[in-house]
Amino acid sequence: MNRVVVFSHFDKDNLIQDYVVYYLSKLKKIVGKIIFVSDCNVIDSELNKIRPYISNAIIGKHGEYDFGSYKRGYNFLLNNNLLNDCEELIFANDSCYAPLFPFENMFQEMEQRNVDFWGNTTNHSPTFGNIKHIQSYFIVFKPKVFSSDCFKNFILSVKKEETKEDIILNYECELTNTLNKSGFSWDVYCGLSKKYCDTQVIFFKELIKQNKSSFLKRNIPALQSKVGKMFFNINKFIKENTDYQYNIEYQELNIEGFIKYFIKKYIIRRTF
Repeated sequence: MNRVVVFSHFDKDNLIQDYVVYYLSKLKKIVGKIIFVSDCNVIDSELNKIRPYISNAIIGKHGEYDFGSYKRGYNFLLNNNLLNDCEELIFANDSCYAPLFPFENMFQEMEQRNVDFWGNTTNHSPTFGNIKHIQSYFIVFKPKVFSSDCFKNFILSVKKEETKEDIILNYECELTNTLNKSGFSWDVYCGLSKKYCDTQVIFFKELIKQNKSSFLKRNIPALQSKVGKMFFNINKFIKENTDYQYNIEYQELNIEGFIKYFIKKYIIRRTF
């Protein structure tokens, strides 16, 4: 299929890390074009790492998180008439290690479900009013969605928000809600995420083993690294249970801030 990806990137050191290169190399096998949009000032030597996989790069700090990058990429596609023959538009970001399993498996399954837009997981966190929505790290849209006025107006209206939480509430949660109200059908690949909230953090092992999820959020190995690998060896688990070929490296994490966030979100306000 003729698929086009808008890939959202951010790195505090203006780097394109190896796991992103790996992700893009695998993504390119199933898509026609990748528009790489970075919310930082990546230099040419870093861009050289991914030039074999991307069609265009939009570089520059904007501070609007992934939806700000999605907006810029989508606007570029519209202005250059690059969606005319597109059969699926994909929004993806670099917050995950992927693919743990071949992307082809997921796309073949979701093609059978015949919905207007879909993602890998849904969430309904009490932190954001229990609004059921597709998580924004990977969303696929059919032409009837991405060519609609409803979609265009929503994406092109994205603006800078004060906090990341505002981004999640106003854009990640609201996108699914807005499209659903306009009559577009949706679904997610991982059925487990329909049953529990925050599965990507709390039940990530089950998502991988039971649902064959192709995505692992990067904060999982980071948290383990900082607190003495409190669950298990993540690389061992990934190698034994997935097809992922890249060795996971632990990113830096503000562990004190993350623990406070974790307690507030997953313990104090935890619901099923």
